[in-house]
Amino acid sequence: MRSGEERKKDEERAIVRTAAAAPAWTEVEGGGRWAVEHDDCSPHNVTLGYYVASGKTVYVSSRVVEALHVYGFDKLLSDIRQHSPAVKAVLVPVAAWAPSPSIHLQLKTVLRFVGPTDNVYSCSFVQMLEQRLENAFDEAQDKVLETYNRLAVEIQSVSQEPGSPSVSLVYVVKNQDAILNGTISSGLLNQLTAELVGYFLFYPPMVIAERK
Repeated sequence: MRSGEERKKDEERAIVRTAAAAPAWTEVEGGGRWAVEHDDCSPHNVTLGYYVASGKTVYVSSRVVEALHVYGFDKLLSDIRQHSPAVKAVLVPVAAWAPSPSIHLQLKTVLRFVGPTDNVYSCSFVQMLEQRLENAFDEAQDKVLETYNRLAVEIQSVSQEPGSPSVSLVYVVKNQDAILNGTISSGLLNQLTAELVGYFLFYPPMVIAERK
């Protein structure tokens, strides 16, 4: 059975939000799961928290945000008003539900030879790589540190150029509730060889780790 912390992490991977100026009773049609919250400042604003799925695939929030930005604000507003005419304005077109950590806390790893059948924007792919990165950090700690802490990895975004076998991961490393500085966490992973990192990740790294 999955813990509450694991379920919360799943939601942070996938859920995005859209905020609109509309009566709080406005109904919004559409598939999938969503939640409506009243804005603290005004009873006339609503915020939708939702995720996007296709079949059994649930997409990570960074991919949904990117896709809606490409789709365009005007089209998004038109679609929302088509289903909910009472919407007067869209205050936040789309954003990740959980705010991104400060950039100095983030680091990047670039993988090579990711296959075309790997759905790199799915939550399952991201969860798999988080676990593999955590195993790599465990190995790095065993190699260079006298003390040992189970570090947690949270991937913030995944990107891949069309047709490219390389995938960039942007993530943070946490020691319990504290996020490590990106310089410290990238330095720790770089204590391992590229071959060893590739062994843990199942993909050879083009960049082992660098501060974003």
